[in-house]
Amino acid sequence: LERDLTLLHAEAVRLFVRRHGLRADEMDVIGFHGQTVLHRPEAGLTVQLGDGPALAAATGIDVVWDLRAADVAAGGQGAPIAPAYHRALVGKLPGPVAVVNIGGVANVLPQALLGLAAWGMITARRDWRAKLAEAEAGEKV
Repeated sequence: LERDLTLLHAEAVRLFVRRHGLRADEMDVIGFHGQTVLHRPEAGLTVQLGDGPALAAATGIDVVWDLRAADVAAGGQGAPIAPAYHRALVGKLPGPVAVVNIGGVANVLPQALLGLAAWGMITARRDWRAKLAEAEAGEKV
């Protein structure tokens, strides 16, 4: 199943590259989180199907993968890129704005929390709690 899923992702990448008139050697990296089949970050457990090295071999593009597991191991919730992505997506829109991330679980991220520092592979819970407390107190985040 994991092999088939990975090969389907490789085909999706090839199709994307072809449809947009690109070449694989123009791509820097593929961010690949796979398909989550078990997610219990409070227990330090998350499992995704998908083989990053196999995807890299099939596409000829470097792959960054296993992001959720690394984030959960560091004490995060398994979505290390989401706050930065959401900030870039709606940062200049007039507020208030809320982002609804619908996946296996739906998350709502109020605009006040979009300034969270979640760069790289580590989500710092201490910083999250501080930003949350500031937002709840009505302070600028």
